[in-house]
Amino acid sequence: MVGISNPKDLLFFTALFPNFINVNSPQLTQFVVLALTWIVIDTFVMLVYARLGAKVNPWLSSKKNIKRFNKVMGGFFMSAGGVLFASSTK
Repeated sequence: MVGISNPKDLLFFTALFPNFINVNSPQLTQFVVLALTWIVIDTFVMLVYARLGAKVNPWLSSKKNIKRFNKVMGGFFMSAGGVLFASSTK
């Protein structure tokens, strides 16, 4: 339900679904199959996120591990920014 109320998701589906619709076949059935497929995949991904969060949460409850995580993520984002900067100066 959250995705349906999000304008970005509506634009995404508006751009994605027509590529997989055959105009010579019943369209409602095709939309239902695409929507159900999306719901199954999205539910699976959200369940994986929840499980990973439950596994990582005890590890991140330590201040030492949080500092370590923040340093690694900060380094990752600085590296990504450096790569973007280097690629945009061509």
